Amino acid sequence: MVGWSARGTTTATENRAVADARRLDARRRLYQLGSGAFAGLVNTIVLNPLDVIKTRLQVQERLVRNGAIRSQQVTSMAVVRSMYMHEGLRSFYRGLGAALCAFVPNWALYWYTYEELKGALTRLHRRNHARQLQSQPGPSDRGGASTSPFVHWIHMLSAVGAGTVTTVTTSPLWVVKTRMQVERLTPSSNAQPRYQGVLSSLRLIMKEEGVPALYKGLFPSLLGLVHVAIQFPLYEKLKTVILPQTDDEDANGVKASVRILLASSLSKVVATVAAYPHEVVRARLQVRESVSTNIFKEIPLALQLARQIYVREGARSLYAGLGANLMRTVPSCMLTFSCYEFARRRLEQHALAEHHVTKVSHRP
Repeated sequence: MVGWSARGTTTATENRAVADARRLDARRRLYQLGSGAFAGLVNTIVLNPLDVIKTRLQVQERLVRNGAIRSQQVTSMAVVRSMYMHEGLRSFYRGLGAALCAFVPNWALYWYTYEELKGALTRLHRRNHARQLQSQPGPSDRGGASTSPFVHWIHMLSAVGAGTVTTVTTSPLWVVKTRMQVERLTPSSNAQPRYQGVLSSLRLIMKEEGVPALYKGLFPSLLGLVHVAIQFPLYEKLKTVILPQTDDEDANGVKASVRILLASSLSKVVATVAAYPHEVVRARLQVRESVSTNIFKEIPLALQLARQIYVREGARSLYAGLGANLMRTVPSCMLTFSCYEFARRRLEQHALAEHHVTKVSHRP
């Protein structure tokens, strides 16, 4: 009887441990979503004016043609002056609702998917690495799986996978955001805005242009995944080489904050310069109502548009608004990554503390 009692107690303890671990894992995933959403919210509210300026610079061809700015040399300051003089201060937050609806779920979904893919690929790599060590006995593992060059591929594949899921899911929101931000550039800019809210804009676009119109610019956006393929592996690497972490370091201290700020800003600059032309092509596709909504027709159209921009306007036009973009995206990236890392660490620490209390309370 004593044996059965002890065995029953052990089984109950193991079941509680498994249940607690599952609850902790579920909370961790929820915290990933919440941290990403929080980062997107702060990012959008603080930096939306620079996003509006960047988007308008990307469609500078229409700015000049419609007379919003008469100079062929469209600059960030010219756009700012024109917006302030013709539309007032509120124009700098034009499309804020759509931006919030785009950025918040975008970052929540992106960070969640990225962390999940990274964890799954890391576990798969470690299992394969362990099998190789068992099947090929010899000298001890040099550096282990965690330092393998394949880790960079894990970060790259996770970033591209998360970017693909996020891009396809949130594409309609980006189309609405872009339309709302550049609507005042049309000849009838004094008329009542047609795109006044996110839901009403979605319905209007679907009614007049069909559902595929909500995915205009999808191909250039997917092509732009080269951006995250560069940024995230570089970010993860820089975090390990900039001010290397010590055992007695506070994870949320000054050193950790500086590490995240430097790693996020440097990786963002490199990735933006490498992948920026696709953003110009995407923005112009999204504001052209006559553009084909078939993604297979959009592929050659996007390539043709890129060639036209290069031939007619010069290579510099493929980097139109790069200065404003960097002014926005570098602080944006620093803010977003810092908010995400801080929120995630705090929430996970809170969850681990509660988990520890629960384990202590369950002890016989």
